[in-house]
Amino acid sequence: MQSSGKQSLDEQYHIKRIDPQAKSSIIPSNGNFMSSNRNVVISALIILVTVVLGGYLLITKKDSLIRKGSSTDIINTVGLKFSEKSFKLDYANIDPETVLEISDFERKEEWRGSHEYDDVIFWKGEYSLLLSSKDNEQVDAYTEKSLNLDKHDVFKMALNVQTDPADIESVKVYFSDKDKNSSYYYSIRSIVKGWNFLVIPKEKFSTRGLSKEPAAASPGAITGELSWSNIERVGFELASRANSSSEINVDSMETFINEEYLDSWLVKSPVQLNLAKVGGQYYLEGRNYGGSVALLKKLSGISNFKFKAKLMPMKSNARSGLFVRGDTVSLIIL
Repeated sequence: MQSSGKQSLDEQYHIKRIDPQAKSSIIPSNGNFMSSNRNVVISALIILVTVVLGGYLLITKKDSLIRKGSSTDIINTVGLKFSEKSFKLDYANIDPETVLEISDFERKEEWRGSHEYDDVIFWKGEYSLLLSSKDNEQVDAYTEKSLNLDKHDVFKMALNVQTDPADIESVKVYFSDKDKNSSYYYSIRSIVKGWNFLVIPKEKFSTRGLSKEPAAASPGAITGELSWSNIERVGFELASRANSSSEINVDSMETFINEEYLDSWLVKSPVQLNLAKVGGQYYLEGRNYGGSVALLKKLSGISNFKFKAKLMPMKSNARSGLFVRGDTVSLIIL
């Protein structure tokens, strides 16, 4: 009878007999067994949710990218698979009017006022323009140059701060008439010691000695008043704080009608890429400034392809090149 009673209890509670000598032998009671089942179900649900969420993020892979040009909006681009037969990106046929070099600050240019040519610290070429101010002295370096900037929207330049930026009272870039009676000017702020690459929208320039009334397109040609279409002088002003001294270098100043050349690229900062003119032809120039990687938006999820690119190192012993990211097992570079 005792044997028969034990058998019915085993069948009632489904207790599994395990060798008591085994290290992992556990004989749960009815309450522990139910609790264990509940934990297993919860764990399975957590794993299922994790797998589903991970799969969703993998399928809808997104790259969070930074602004293009002067826009401060974040661009989120879904990496869709490239389905076309070929892709070509060529800057050789870009409209030559897109980019205008205002100054390369080499010795061949005639700059006037308080300045020196620096052959030690420069961004591009062999020289930069050095401005120095002591004890709140305002210095002005300028060149007389006739420019029509009516169609250009963005200005770019490199500026190096040699001294403590906190000792700078003001630094400005301006475009004016020949006698500087009226001008467009931009106060440069938030700069750090070392090289700063500036992207300045035309709309951010303030005016001095100009009428506040709205004018028609290129009014200077009609009224004789200064406008972006009849610039005669380009210059820089620097003033240090009292009992302080400041030194800056300026180099490589350009203006652009637009920045459409950035449309094909995903970059951390728009200053990474620029248009450079070499031998009368434009090329895309990559800089190790603001970021070190630029990705083509359109090329995603491709396989079984060939690529060809022309690269020209701008500096010797510098790390640069074209990189393909993907399945390294099947990737063959010829």
